[in-house]
Amino acid sequence: GEVRRRFARCHAMVISSRMEGGANVVSEAVVAGLPVLASHVPGNVGLLGGRHPAYYPVGDEHALAALLLRAERDPAFLEHVLESQAQRAPLFDPRREHAAWETLLGELA
Repeated sequence: GEVRRRFARCHAMVISSRMEGGANVVSEAVVAGLPVLASHVPGNVGLLGGRHPAYYPVGDEHALAALLLRAERDPAFLEHVLESQAQRAPLFDPRREHAAWETLLGELA
């Protein structure tokens, strides 16, 4: 829907959190096929995986600037980021989440 239309106008997304529990916008970007450049915090790593190629150290604006320049100038890099994210995209399928909630609630009942 609307999120995909907004993301379609973007080349990449930056999530610059210093602390993050797992932002919905990251999973939405992954599903929409938008490369994510992310601070290396547990919430982002939990969503994008430990081998995501577009992390930068928290608070390091020079590393973020270098990552942004690489994203702008290196189409192969962005393709690599998208390939990495494509492997994670099935984790964000709403049907999978619904089934996981049903299992958890069944176990608690």
